[in-house]
Amino acid sequence: MNKNIIYMLVSVFLFFTYLQGITYASVFSLRGYIYSYKANNVGPTCFLKLSSLSTFNIPFQGGNWNCNGIEGQNILELAQLAYILNYPVNVTFDSSGGEYKEVYAISLHDK
Repeated sequence: MNKNIIYMLVSVFLFFTYLQGITYASVFSLRGYIYSYKANNVGPTCFLKLSSLSTFNIPFQGGNWNCNGIEGQNILELAQLAYILNYPVNVTFDSSGGEYKEVYAISLHDK
C-alpha cells in the first residue's frame, strides 16, 4: 500500500477518535453573581456558588476546582474580586457531576 494512503487512513481514524472523545466532555457556561466562595484549608479544592441575581437571594449552581496551581489561584482571585465588587461573571462548568460541578473558567461580564 502507498504510504500516503496509510497516513491518510490513520489521520482519519485519529480524527474520529478525537471527535468521539469531545462528544462525551460537555461543558456549559452560566452568567450570574458570585454568591459565596471558599478556599479549603484542608485540601487543594476551592468552592464557589453562583447566584442569578445581584441581591444574592438563592444560589443556583455550585462549582469546585483545584486551586493548588497558578491557574486555580487566578480563578480564586477573580471570584474574590467579582464577589467584593458585586460584578457579574461567566463561569464555565463541566456538565457531569453532582451539586458541585467542576469549574473550568471564570470571566468578568459587562453589567
